[in-house]
Amino acid sequence: MNTSPLASGSWPQSIFNFFVYKPVLVLAAFAVCLTSAHAQTVLGRFGVEDAQSVKLGETDLFPALRLDFTSNDNAFRQPDQAAIDTTGVTVSPDLVWVADRRLLSLVGRYQGEYHASSEDALSFDDHTFSIRADADLSIRKRLSGNLSLGFGHQGFGTELTRGESTEGAELVEFTDFLAEGRYRYGAEGARGNIVVGARARSLGYTSRSDVTDGRSFTQFQPFAQFSLRISGGNTRVLSEIRIASFSFDDSRRDRNDLSLLAGVQLATRAKTGGSFSFGVVQSDSASDDVSDETRFIYEAGLFWEPTTFSKFDLQGSREIDNEGSSLVANNADSSTLDRLSLNWNHNWSSRLSHLAVLSVSNRSGECPERDRSIVTAQFELNLQIRRWLSAGFNADVETQQVDDCMSFDNGLDDLDYDNTQLGIHLRATL
Repeated sequence: MNTSPLASGSWPQSIFNFFVYKPVLVLAAFAVCLTSAHAQTVLGRFGVEDAQSVKLGETDLFPALRLDFTSNDNAFRQPDQAAIDTTGVTVSPDLVWVADRRLLSLVGRYQGEYHASSEDALSFDDHTFSIRADADLSIRKRLSGNLSLGFGHQGFGTELTRGESTEGAELVEFTDFLAEGRYRYGAEGARGNIVVGARARSLGYTSRSDVTDGRSFTQFQPFAQFSLRISGGNTRVLSEIRIASFSFDDSRRDRNDLSLLAGVQLATRAKTGGSFSFGVVQSDSASDDVSDETRFIYEAGLFWEPTTFSKFDLQGSREIDNEGSSLVANNADSSTLDRLSLNWNHNWSSRLSHLAVLSVSNRSGECPERDRSIVTAQFELNLQIRRWLSAGFNADVETQQVDDCMSFDNGLDDLDYDNTQLGIHLRATL
């Protein structure tokens, strides 16, 4: 395969066209922000200190812009003998709007990612729009909600395009809408609190009908949580019930889930904090061809700060996979998705810092589904050149291993791959 614009000498022009015509409105807005900065400081809002805002009436706008130049030794995530090198440029604008009053706060955000690759099939532009509202109705009553709309893609060679050849490659694109609201009764430091709410999501695939047909879905999930303070430092025990209904375009995938969880929310202290919950989900399928099942699930979000300039974050979850490739077949079980990541953010000085991330994603299920795990190691070094400008180096290494399913031939050959991406970046705030 040789569809690279670089080979024909047209890649610089394609990058110019890509970044001028698609993100022109976003970049123009950012340029306006740069020329009308209001000197209000918000520490660490964009990962650098002394970020400033643009004053919009009585609200604030915090802009940031990142530029990445990357090289990838296996961009299509193929076996070693079929690996294809690529280079690329990514522009990532980030706009945060904040309106904060004593009893009401609003936060809106736009995050964009415009990528031009030396392989046309791997170029993309992703967008996420979100808004969050928090209202204190009284000392005992709090109402909050958030909306988000995302236009994204799956990396080629993962998820629904795993094992595909590079010939005629095309990305899987999707639209993801999420709405969530919750109401809390009980003061933040009260002995007991009750939270009730609901979550609605709609995920629709907008390309590659050959692999996405029937997989778009909507989800509605009411939930209730009770917490009880067990220490003077506001450490709490948690119990939660969730009732979720999933409706897929392919009705054989429809199911209803009942989840019960229990856990602990740690009091936020100088060095530790976070929460951990575990439980079970009972999944009842609408199709007689798919087995009902009970799975162990958990959710974790913990942090540890051994010093004021170093922080570790641990995030983890286990759930039934909705977006992967669990198949509908006689007596088939759905896949279980496990995610675990450890982040280490360390400031070596007022100008030099790094972020190291080690993450594992594992999908497991019964044949004809093949178990597969992805291990990713990321490292980013940042140098603060000016208060508003930083530069750095980043390296990502990704490895996938897929177990054989000896009793079933699903037409996929060797799915193992190794992927290394190296890059340099610039990041600007006000």
